Amino acid sequence: MPGNNNLRKIHEEIRRETAHIRPDPRTTAALAERDHLHELFLRLVPAVYAYPNLAIEEIVRGVALKLPAAEARYLADRLALVRKKQDVAVISRDDEDILLPLRPGFDPRQLPLAALWTDAGFYTAKERSHSNENRLRKFGLRDGVSGYASYRALVVNPSISRPAWLEGPLEIAPASSYEAEALAVELGLLGLVEKLEKERHLPPVDQFQVVLFSDCQSLVKALENPPEPGEAAATTLERLRKLVALFGGFHPRWEMRRRIKQRLGH
Repeated sequence: MPGNNNLRKIHEEIRRETAHIRPDPRTTAALAERDHLHELFLRLVPAVYAYPNLAIEEIVRGVALKLPAAEARYLADRLALVRKKQDVAVISRDDEDILLPLRPGFDPRQLPLAALWTDAGFYTAKERSHSNENRLRKFGLRDGVSGYASYRALVVNPSISRPAWLEGPLEIAPASSYEAEALAVELGLLGLVEKLEKERHLPPVDQFQVVLFSDCQSLVKALENPPEPGEAAATTLERLRKLVALFGGFHPRWEMRRRIKQRLGH
């Protein structure tokens, strides 16, 4: 256990790291869905590794927010699991934090790494004539389009002067909500390849690890697992697999749609 002076310094460091985090106004949401607890968790994971002999409760006590007992306990339990398993890392770029798995051969802190968030919507004729009409106008899309796709990419390692860029919402014409999600991923991967190839001082595309964040669980599962022998893959999914093969590694991850929308500014 650190001495009083060292503990004070650690608490000051944690307060600085968490000073920008504000309470989630949705106080009735489940603890797992409260954004400020998620952001605090991401900011505190590095401290769990940096101070292995410091009690988790002391780490939580250092945050800038005054947490209710239930929130503090929830946060401490999540961090205790990280200390026990030591199977995740948080990669930070400016004010952005990304939680990624640690496993043999994949240390995201060392490899050329890019993150990609995608979102898509599909509107039926009924939806276009009712509640979603205002949403289409808000996005600047024409009334009557069948769908939209957006993506945001962030180059984490190595550093570049403008690491993040956003595209969309772009008009698309999918046949289903699943295809809309797949098209959003395709547009994002194509945009990422183009960006990486233009940055001449970056490593080649085939050395980059890419982490995809999508709320479409079936699409994440399809991209995680290779097709079965003889399986006739959908055309869009087959195009995605060919794009994925351009990179040194590809890691699809599920994330709540609301948090993806926050990254995209929707």
